[in-house]
Amino acid sequence: MMGINFMFTETWYTNPSDVVQFDEYQSVFINRTNRKGGGVALYIHHGIRFAFLDNFSMVDADYEIIAVDSLDQIVLLIYRPLSGNVNNFILHMDNTLHAIQEICKNIVVIGDFNIDMLSNSYAARNLTNTMACYGCTNVVNVPTRITTEKESILDLGFTDFVSTDIECGVLESDISDHLPFFVFLPNQNITPLVPRNSFLYRKINDETLGVFRDLVLRENWSDVYGENNPSLAYDVFLAKFRNNYFKAFPEVSFTIYKKAKNPG
Repeated sequence: MMGINFMFTETWYTNPSDVVQFDEYQSVFINRTNRKGGGVALYIHHGIRFAFLDNFSMVDADYEIIAVDSLDQIVLLIYRPLSGNVNNFILHMDNTLHAIQEICKNIVVIGDFNIDMLSNSYAARNLTNTMACYGCTNVVNVPTRITTEKESILDLGFTDFVSTDIECGVLESDISDHLPFFVFLPNQNITPLVPRNSFLYRKINDETLGVFRDLVLRENWSDVYGENNPSLAYDVFLAKFRNNYFKAFPEVSFTIYKKAKNPG
């Protein structure tokens, strides 16, 4: 989305002076003060006007939220700890969105919810129904956490923008067990764009996931089972797994754009 460039959850910062700063970006963050872990931070490009919404931003045992008003959008960055009470979190989201809808701006709620939308759990249904009451649907429809046993969509992006105007995808990363994802939303205040640079990402959807499953099923795993050294067995397994992953999800180039300067 335009203006909100980077969002991070579970930053694990406790001291504001430790928060990483990026050139040409202004940071907004909330850290835990009484225990380790958690924390949320977002970075907005300099020159983009925004307002920090203190009354909607908070940290407690059940949720950690930053709220800003930027470019005619109310943006909420969410981290819900697994240890938190999921019912309290969903009730809080209901109350928050009820208040936000009075502002009459588009809504974007994004982050690590730790609620698996691929499951048929009560929490997943309750969250979906609650967000739908405010015209918001989840646009992240590919797994954001993949293990050999399970695929989950734990990192979500809810918005009331029309879904056909939205682009969303998942990026490959070995930094975390959750995959980073991107969401591009329409904006009414768009100026001419010029190419800046490109980055690579991998498309993960029903079709490519099917290819990946077929490759894994056809793979010969006998050398993994036959290796007596657990560390070597893991190395062989990982090499085969990554090879099939790269085949099923090839890199695709995507161009980043920036606003063109007005002629002076």
